[in-house]
Amino acid sequence: MLFAGEDTPLLPNVLDKHGCTEKNAFPYRSQTRQPCFILENASRSIATKLASGSEGKYQCHQCHASIEIDRMRSHVGQHILCRLLGVPENSLHEQIQHCQPCGFCGRDTCTIDLKKSRNAFKVISSCPYASEFKLGNAKKSSKRQPCTNVPIHCSICDIDPKTKCRPVFWKFNIFHHIQTVHPAHWSNSSQRTQNLPSSFVDVLSVSDFELQEIVPLRSRPYPVPATTTLLSQCEPVHNDNPHARKRIRVS
Repeated sequence: MLFAGEDTPLLPNVLDKHGCTEKNAFPYRSQTRQPCFILENASRSIATKLASGSEGKYQCHQCHASIEIDRMRSHVGQHILCRLLGVPENSLHEQIQHCQPCGFCGRDTCTIDLKKSRNAFKVISSCPYASEFKLGNAKKSSKRQPCTNVPIHCSICDIDPKTKCRPVFWKFNIFHHIQTVHPAHWSNSSQRTQNLPSSFVDVLSVSDFELQEIVPLRSRPYPVPATTTLLSQCEPVHNDNPHARKRIRVS
C-alpha cells in the first residue's frame, strides 16, 4: 500500500511523536484501528499492474486481459459499446452495469473533465487507469484502436457560469444523459437521438468501420440516426474500387 494523510496527522508528525513502529505493527492505524495514510487510487493502480503480470500493461476489470496502457481506453470502450448496443459478453468477470462507466476502466467511481490548454483540450480524470492521449487522434477509428469513446462536452447543456464550460461526458455515456436530462432530443420509439444540432451529431457519430470492427452482431442500432460520414474519420480501407472510399453509412 501507499500511504498519505487523510483525516489524520501528517506522517512526519506521527514519526516525530511516536518513532518508527516494528515491522509487524505497520501500517499506522487510527484510534478506530483504521489504516492511516492510504492512497487508494495509487495502491489500486500498482496492484492492478502487478495482477496483469506485465510492465506497461493494466489488467482489464471486465475480461482480465492484460492491455497496453495506451490502448486501455479503446479496449474498455469496446466493452461499453457492446453493452450500449445489446451485444452480450457473458464470459466477462465484471459486467458494465452502470449508466456512466469510466472510459478508462469501465467502473463508475472515476471523474472526467476537459481543460482548455492553449489551443487544445486536455483530458483530466481521477481514474488509476487514465493515460494521456491526443483527442484528435482518438476520434479516428483504426485497426489498432477502433474505439472512438472520448470525453466530449454536451452541446445542448447550458454553460456553467463558474467553469464557463458545458458538462463533460464520455461519448458512449452521453445518450443516457440526453434521454434523462434532454428528453425532447430523445425518441423513445426508435431509441435514438432526435433534433440535435448537426455539429453535435457529427461529434456523436461513429463510422461503419468502427461498428463492424467492434459490434458486427449488434442487436440495437447506434443511437445517432444514420448519416453519411466521410471515410477520413476512420482508418483508410484498401479497396481497388476508387469510388468505394468516398463515404460510408453509419447505422
